[in-house]
Amino acid sequence: MWFIIGIVLGAILLALVAWLRGRNIKVS
Repeated sequence: MWFIIGIVLGAILLALVAWLRGRNIKVS
């Protein structure tokens, strides 16, 4: 069960990072 939660959180984190980079490239 925990590995499923980890995969979901990891996917959300990657999506968030990609979204932020797409919106604001100057993010430091």
